Amino acid sequence: MITHAYIMGTLGKAAFQENGKWFVLRADEPTLPRSWHPFDHNLLSLTDPEILEVQAPQSIDHLSQLLQAETMKQEALTLALQLMDTNIQRSDLKVRIASMLAEYAQEEAIAQFLENRLLSTPLPAAFQPSLASNLCRAIQQHRMATLYDLLDYHTDAMEAIRVAWIKIAKEKFESSEQASFVYSTLVEGGHFAALTRALIVRNFKEWDNAISNASRALKKVGIANIAQVLSAISSELIGHFSVHSQEAATSPMLPMSNEHRNIHWERLAATFKKTNEHKFGAAATADGIIANRHDRHAIVRLKDSLRRDDYELAFQLLKANSSEGKLEAQIRGAKIKMIEDRANEKRVRLAELIEAHSHEREKAVRHKVKAKKAAKK
Repeated sequence: MITHAYIMGTLGKAAFQENGKWFVLRADEPTLPRSWHPFDHNLLSLTDPEILEVQAPQSIDHLSQLLQAETMKQEALTLALQLMDTNIQRSDLKVRIASMLAEYAQEEAIAQFLENRLLSTPLPAAFQPSLASNLCRAIQQHRMATLYDLLDYHTDAMEAIRVAWIKIAKEKFESSEQASFVYSTLVEGGHFAALTRALIVRNFKEWDNAISNASRALKKVGIANIAQVLSAISSELIGHFSVHSQEAATSPMLPMSNEHRNIHWERLAATFKKTNEHKFGAAATADGIIANRHDRHAIVRLKDSLRRDDYELAFQLLKANSSEGKLEAQIRGAKIKMIEDRANEKRVRLAELIEAHSHEREKAVRHKVKAKKAAKK
């Protein structure tokens, strides 16, 4: 009978006690447990892996299933982090990583695990979520792409909630072990990610719901003072809700109604009009003094077109690596060459438009100066 069991998913191993003796089980050899060796203890000391305690496993087969599931989650998390790592510069390797991650993320439990983890920990400066987002969109992994977009645009919210947690944990918990246990419970249950999402969209009602769910989950595991802790975190972060209203801080990753979108465009149009009148005079918008408005729109459209070409190129590179047969590989190569040539032509055109737009702005400034001098005379 198994009395104690622990899973180390990052190592792909589990340790369990049966009839007073300790054994090791590997994810790649789930039916061949072996005796615990002093080397295993040294390995744990050197690697300091994440350890998951298993409550009352029914059998070795049951423990093996849990080990394999946890190992797959940790492997997927490693791939998700590698996809953002700018130190990995080989494009073919990035595409391979994205493909492997897509296979893992098809399983709902793994996809949810990635969201819980990535939205709960601030990323190092060397990580670039936008690169990972583009690769995921190229292979039609929109859920992962949206997750990377959140990491890219809302690092401030993630950092704020993390700092608040560290500050409150030092004040409210008796030991660092208790604080670590509560934090891991919040992360594994998806409660920390829910709090982060609520803070990102500045939705106080959603925040309250996440707080209530987290409080209930922690009470079940015997944390008595959790209400005070979560209340203190809410007080610490209340400024993030009051600085922007929910409407003004709506995330670009979330869907908006046509009415809401039109309101935003009207406000932006009014703001740009006031800015142009302040810079170029009240008659600027009527007399056409503002620099080449059509070129400005053309620049925006050309940049969007280039972005689509980059997505398509990443997708074709992915398919080229998995092409079956010489003919298919040649067709893929021709498509890649065509996309690259098209993108290069657009970049040349974009540089010309930007230069022309800059000249027009300089002419507009000179015209403004001359008008002021003429007015003084």
